[in-house]
Amino acid sequence: MKRKNLYTESGEPKRIRCYWSKTGDYCDPITVVLTYAGNIDEIYRHHALYVGLSTDGSHYFGSCPQYKFCPVGSKVGFNELPKSCQEVIRDVYKKVWEEEYFIMA
Repeated sequence: MKRKNLYTESGEPKRIRCYWSKTGDYCDPITVVLTYAGNIDEIYRHHALYVGLSTDGSHYFGSCPQYKFCPVGSKVGFNELPKSCQEVIRDVYKKVWEEEYFIMA
């Protein structure tokens, strides 16, 4: 199902929030929340879907009840993330919002 207004004029994903903990206390300091993704499927209703990333682009998917979710770090813009992380997020974003069905593996 194609959706409109998924990207900014510069091509950045719109339906995300990015957080980065630059203190060095975490092995995966970057968290990218997929906003409105709980509406994709009833399975994810009232859950925060997110991707945890290291600065080299290795990542994992997560889901947590919205009332318990609290990302660590400061809010940053998508363009502030390392290029390897941007590529991962673009791929995940495309799968979530532009393909027919998405199940986190």
